[in-house]
Amino acid sequence: MFLSHLEGRALTFEITLTSGLGFMLFGWDQGLFGGILENPAFNQTFKHPNPTIQGQIVSTYDIGCILGAIISIFVGDRWGRRKAIALACIFVIIGGTIQAASFGLPQMIVGRIIAGLGIGLNSATIPMCQSETSKPERRGKLIAIQLVLVIFGIDLTNWVNLGMTCISGHQFS
Repeated sequence: MFLSHLEGRALTFEITLTSGLGFMLFGWDQGLFGGILENPAFNQTFKHPNPTIQGQIVSTYDIGCILGAIISIFVGDRWGRRKAIALACIFVIIGGTIQAASFGLPQMIVGRIIAGLGIGLNSATIPMCQSETSKPERRGKLIAIQLVLVIFGIDLTNWVNLGMTCISGHQFS
């Protein structure tokens, strides 16, 4: 692989960059449904869910995150951090694909749980990987960068949600 030759600061930078992207996805997923729940196309597709059902859709993601964090206890040490992160990314991709293709509430909820599994696994594994591979004097700063990227992901989602309000009647939104 083209990154296998990295050492020292370059390796720390690469790990921080990829870890940061994982945390940005966490922020993205956290902020995503705020704009979607009021979207006319979403409401039409899912038959105008009431607030209880909307809460169910949103909270199943967090249930998946909790389960993913619990899974990290078993997967992280057995398979190693890199394989656990790769597995988490596969969960996120599958869950996101299911959500994007959803045409009914059961499918959406399953997609939310699967994506949550990946985000929970990443959220528990990435900081561990980051701290194990960086110098002790840099760990705090590098973890703080990851947390800033969570907020950046939420901000990015909010800006995209705002942009989608301009085309709210269109299925693309």
